[in-house]
Amino acid sequence: MSTLQDHLIRPDITVRAALERLNTLGGKVTLFIVDEEQHLLGSVTDGDIRRNLLKDIELRDLVTKVMNDSPRSFMSGKIPNEAVREFRSKGIALVPVVNEENIVHELIDLTHLRPSLPIDAVLMAGGRGDRLRPLTDEVPKPLLKVGDKPIIEHTLDHLADHGVDRVHVSVNYKKEMIKEHLQKGAHGDKISFLEEDTPLGTAGSLSLIEEGKNEVILLMNSDLLTDLDIEDLYDTFLESDADMAVATSVHEVHIPYAVLDLEDNIVKSLHEKPVKSFPCNAGIYLIKRILLERIPKGEFYNATDLLEDVLNSGGKVIAYPINGYWMDIGQHDDLKKARDHAKDRISKG
Repeated sequence: MSTLQDHLIRPDITVRAALERLNTLGGKVTLFIVDEEQHLLGSVTDGDIRRNLLKDIELRDLVTKVMNDSPRSFMSGKIPNEAVREFRSKGIALVPVVNEENIVHELIDLTHLRPSLPIDAVLMAGGRGDRLRPLTDEVPKPLLKVGDKPIIEHTLDHLADHGVDRVHVSVNYKKEMIKEHLQKGAHGDKISFLEEDTPLGTAGSLSLIEEGKNEVILLMNSDLLTDLDIEDLYDTFLESDADMAVATSVHEVHIPYAVLDLEDNIVKSLHEKPVKSFPCNAGIYLIKRILLERIPKGEFYNATDLLEDVLNSGGKVIAYPINGYWMDIGQHDDLKKARDHAKDRISKG
């Protein structure tokens, strides 16, 4: 694994020496030219060198002849999401972090960095989990383990990996058990609780949110596992200028008979045991905060009620297909599949 110093070179080395360093690092890498105090002077890639060699620059010339003297950088403590997206779109992988004196002290690898997303997340964890009885007689469904940790912790880890660091958890059934567990966990300092006195459906708890710093709400069930790309969902939501987005999973229906295409009782064609695919609600939504004003206080209200309200009022709702993994853990068979899947992932390393 390369270090910061591996990517820093002095302005008095030759183009050949820079090329040798790039060759040693391998891959699409960048070198940064700094002075003795490590002030950032420029950057150079193998592409910069190739382009300049075609302009009669020689390998014995100083690297300053081929460097980009206006390299992109981040200020310490300031890594704006917009800049991360822009740099990625231009194929920029490594970006130096500098202080107010323009001294390099860190490199950010954008291929691994997840920008902080301006989203308030709400996890619905108040359900009784009747279909998973008798397991849920003792343990609330969000705390049932899949692999080495409860279902809800998989979701919290996934949110954290995608830069969502403000999470409300709505609780009702065995709420003290859920609160105690999460407050002691790795994400305890990022969680607040929305306490339902009576069950409020899949969206009624949104009426309990008293404050929030972000204009977009991520609402999702806490009893599902997914590798959904939340950053791409958020970007798609913004680009579409929608009021609401619903993530979808594909459900296939296998028809065990031959299906006929008819026209006035005349058979036009026959399809043997066709498979029909339907986009289905995956229990994950992005919602503009202003829509929370439509949710009645303290009343049972589902996310689908809000979706229909938006559609009926002429609002815009988009569907976002989940291309990867998604599993709703609603029944015993689902829980077994999720646990088997976790075992397979562990065994494959």
